[in-house]
Amino acid sequence: MSTFLQKIAQQIVDENPNGLLDVAVVFNNWRPSQFLTKELTALHREPFFLPSILRMDDIVSTLCKCETVPHEFLLYELYRTHVKLNETKGEPTEPFEDFLSTAEVMLSDFSEVDLYMADAQGLFDNLYELKSIGEWSIEGKPHSDFQERYLDFYHSLYTYYTELRANLSKQNKAYSGMAYRMAAEKVSESSDCIKNELKFQKIYFVGFNVTSRSESVIIKKCIEAGIGRLIVDGDAYYFENDDQEAGRFLRENRKMFGSVIGNFEHNYRNLERTINIIDCPSDLMQAKYAGQLIEQQLSNKAVDLTRNAIILADESLLIPVLNSLPATNTGINVTMGFPFEMTAIHALATKLFSLYRNARDNTFYHQDVTSVINDAFLFSLHNNNSLSKKLAQQQQTEKKVYLGWDDILRIVDSAEASLARTIKQVFMPIFETADSHPVHLLETFHQIVMLSSKQFVLISKPTNQQTLEQEELMTFHEIVEYIRSLQNEDHFINNLPTLEKIYSRLARRHKVTFKGEPLEGLQILGMLETRNIDFDNITLLSVNEGTLPQGRSGSTLIPFTLKKAFGLPTFEEKDAIYAYHFYCMLQRARNINLLYSSDTDVSGKGEPSRFILQIERELKSCFDHININRIVVTGDKKGKTRNCDIEVAKTPEVMKKIIAKATDANQGLFPTSLTTYISCPLKYYYHNVLGIREDDDLSDDLNAAELG
Repeated sequence: MSTFLQKIAQQIVDENPNGLLDVAVVFNNWRPSQFLTKELTALHREPFFLPSILRMDDIVSTLCKCETVPHEFLLYELYRTHVKLNETKGEPTEPFEDFLSTAEVMLSDFSEVDLYMADAQGLFDNLYELKSIGEWSIEGKPHSDFQERYLDFYHSLYTYYTELRANLSKQNKAYSGMAYRMAAEKVSESSDCIKNELKFQKIYFVGFNVTSRSESVIIKKCIEAGIGRLIVDGDAYYFENDDQEAGRFLRENRKMFGSVIGNFEHNYRNLERTINIIDCPSDLMQAKYAGQLIEQQLSNKAVDLTRNAIILADESLLIPVLNSLPATNTGINVTMGFPFEMTAIHALATKLFSLYRNARDNTFYHQDVTSVINDAFLFSLHNNNSLSKKLAQQQQTEKKVYLGWDDILRIVDSAEASLARTIKQVFMPIFETADSHPVHLLETFHQIVMLSSKQFVLISKPTNQQTLEQEELMTFHEIVEYIRSLQNEDHFINNLPTLEKIYSRLARRHKVTFKGEPLEGLQILGMLETRNIDFDNITLLSVNEGTLPQGRSGSTLIPFTLKKAFGLPTFEEKDAIYAYHFYCMLQRARNINLLYSSDTDVSGKGEPSRFILQIERELKSCFDHININRIVVTGDKKGKTRNCDIEVAKTPEVMKKIIAKATDANQGLFPTSLTTYISCPLKYYYHNVLGIREDDDLSDDLNAAELG
């Protein structure tokens, strides 16, 4: 059976016998490009020119000729607009950090309005009227000051929108939705720009099942100009069934583009397949069971792992899945990237924020100091195991709740001279001053990056772990330098909470890129990365309601009714998109494992996704050759423990110590000792017979024993 991309490759070659130099293939993501290159190469025995493989963003950028700027730049730009409008009204402006959460929602709505080419003025005027009705008092009471400010904000939304667009246009910049709208309006005014600026003889738009209004305009104008071709994957099962939400946008595309959308195959009707629906007691058990499934597949030498995929509807399960996979020589390709928030360098940054947040009088809180000194990333720079132990001993002796650089320096100076120099290089930028100004902390971050970079330069042949750490460091460096550049330009970051919010937003958005070979080994993907790619064996995790589909997620200022009226997508459209991706992903697969968590403590409350219920009730009733099995995985969520009894013989020496302690007038058997013996005889043996005790934790307050 041919895959979707094999058919696309054959179609492109057949329709362009004179070569592919003037041909472009546009995908909605980068993932399929290498697979298409492989299929095109397989069809040529002699050297040839590949077509240009682009994304829709590249087409838009060529048409609108402006720079699409990062989200964080837009936050600053919108805040400038906010300050300007408040100055015009003579009103005070809240700090930047207080405006951030509102700005995030505004930017998301502005981009969506432009992407779907909605009437912005009509939309925001209606929104203001709707909010005014909500604040109307049936008793005729005047609005309070809070209500006036609330309504004034909604009345100003269109002004924010126009001012932001005007300011960006002056700089030849745009946010994503604005760029798409500009490109769509440009081709609507003059179709000549398509051939003059895109300069391709033929453009294949591949895999665009659902398109925004602006994307539809661009694609349709390319088709009308005679160079565009829209190719969408799908199956007759959900396309021909009007009640199937997965085929909703395929049917809309047929109405919009007409005969350009061809007929769809009957893969669900013709292919035999096995679907295992697996109930797991927890998320962790999903990861472990997925590892067992891959181990079973590895035992079959005939299985091609490149045709196997683990797909994560919840990408937070990446690390548990990686830890659960069996060792394999064929390699593993992770396409979604490693969440930066789960890296060691980010953990260090979080500790440093806490360190400076709790500092006072140029000293640091002792628990923060201990946490930083024990940090794994910093340990890789100084490799000294005794620092933490010496700090604990010093704390037991001096009982200091707050420590300064002099206190830490005494610990460092006790080390061997050459090692002490290295340790000072690591800790001096951090502890020398407790200045919590954002500029100082950014400089501290920068120095840590520089020190780490020098160490990595000395490694001639880095291991896989060291290579990953280098990538993590580069990502951290990128975030820090970006914040420094914004601060140098605008100086909006004037306190630690603001810096922490900006950093946290950037950290959430960044991922550490894995270096791998997508054409070899086991593939681990996110849900959206499966678009246009077919697999024989699929293991899909987190098929829970609330995760797949996500449901009513996302923040917006625009209510459902107005979105419907002005053609903006709602949760209904988003559910239909997820349904399409789900059914399209399964349509050519032979063996499918759908895992979900029945743990009621997690999102979705342990309910399987509606897609599982559809498969069991609708898909099975239509096709007898689809085998559906229910599997329940059992196990202890907390993990099994071994009973390991330790016995201590009452030798004459042990009895002698016990009797001596009991008959000693100054010691005796205190009630605390007897309580310890009853609760844990072994602890009594260690504490009272051998005299081995744990160091007491330093308490910030006087405890009962000290007070008494």
